[in-house]
Amino acid sequence: MGELKDFANKISKYLMLGDKESVEVIFQGFKFGENPYNTEEKTVFYSFGISQDGENVTKILKSRAQRTMRDLDPIPIGSKVKITRYGTGPRDTEYKIEKI
Repeated sequence: MGELKDFANKISKYLMLGDKESVEVIFQGFKFGENPYNTEEKTVFYSFGISQDGENVTKILKSRAQRTMRDLDPIPIGSKVKITRYGTGPRDTEYKIEKI
């Protein structure tokens, strides 16, 4: 059990975390882009490097959360960070980001 979920996470270009799940990644930067749910709003696409099956791949975290912006703003690109997700849906999810 979990094989399909693992495969879905592997092939996704997005960083996929469950409630209270954490991952250690390398912060690679960010860019502003169009919010796919509301094209009149901008959102932030954060890039993170992660080791997956012995390969370094880039995963994206899309978030308009001000807390995420404030947590990542002082962290230099290339730094190792720990991301923990709290919540299960698009409206109740927060990410805690810590430099390690």
